[in-house]
Amino acid sequence: THYLKARFVVPSGDCAAYIDNAKLTPSKLVANPEDGKPLWTQVEPNEDFELIDAARKPVNWTMSNSRSENVVLTSDDTFFHSGRRSLYLETDTVLEKTMLDSAGRFAVTPGDIYEFSGYFSSSNCDPTTKISLGLKYFDADGNNIYNEYGDKLYLYGETYLGSCSSGRSPWVKMMTRSAIPTIARYVSYYVELTSGHAEIWFDDFRCKHVEQSDLDAPKTVYETTFSSVSS
Repeated sequence: THYLKARFVVPSGDCAAYIDNAKLTPSKLVANPEDGKPLWTQVEPNEDFELIDAARKPVNWTMSNSRSENVVLTSDDTFFHSGRRSLYLETDTVLEKTMLDSAGRFAVTPGDIYEFSGYFSSSNCDPTTKISLGLKYFDADGNNIYNEYGDKLYLYGETYLGSCSSGRSPWVKMMTRSAIPTIARYVSYYVELTSGHAEIWFDDFRCKHVEQSDLDAPKTVYETTFSSVSS
């Protein structure tokens, strides 16, 4: 038997709060009555960050690792790569990375090659601030996939440096191309920022199916070219 315990934490300062009807529901056990598929397979990825909630935060995007009270996650409708909005993230941490996660998972074909991309603009970053867009892998039941060392299996994307300038940088395209592991059936986006101060805008994440593979006769060599592209 395994147990989970929820905690509600106030980082600092005086606070009066009321909490009611807190629930924890295993999402993969909740099925859509129309097609019987788990609801976690039907969460909107919100790749262009156009959907926002009542607090003006991009829908289905959350902070998964940052204990700093100085982190700001919101929507910006004054600056964007396309559409009407972008995701704005300001972070200032000393010892840890900041992780931004998408709740939306989308199906992929094992062995096939996909291209994952997105745009970012940055300003007021520490010289050591690094930004990367990657993927988390899940099996057919929505479970995390682990390697032989017991670590969760991620696709680590190319790393980009943030701009130290006080003005916003041009939009930079992040891009990674990779074959999907044979056990993976779903993936989700995540963004990782190293420790330090940074202001980042994200927009227009995309997943593109590039090439079909034959798992019975897999390729052993792939031609890949990575570059930072401004637009």
